[in-house]
Amino acid sequence: MQHYPDDQTWWIGLMLLAPEQRGQGLGADFYRTFERWLVGQGGRSVSLCAIAANAPGRQFWQRMGFEVIRKTPPRPYGNKTHEVYVFRRTLPVAQSIQFRKEP
Repeated sequence: MQHYPDDQTWWIGLMLLAPEQRGQGLGADFYRTFERWLVGQGGRSVSLCAIAANAPGRQFWQRMGFEVIRKTPPRPYGNKTHEVYVFRRTLPVAQSIQFRKEP
């Protein structure tokens, strides 16, 4: 999703890997590729949420450079109640390549 809370912020709604595929660097590779695409689209930041009970997921996103910007109070989600961490990462600015003319 894009354009919340501004035109240059994107949100990751869900990223899942099969349990047997985890811990092999696939999630990090996918995210880095996605981030490069976002930068090319003019994105300036990306946000996401992770439930407090998902410590490995929260640690993954922190390794990817995300910072916690807030934690929600417990809320019902289906038949469970969760606290949710909201993360944000400021994206690198796209660099344009400039060529110098040789004299």
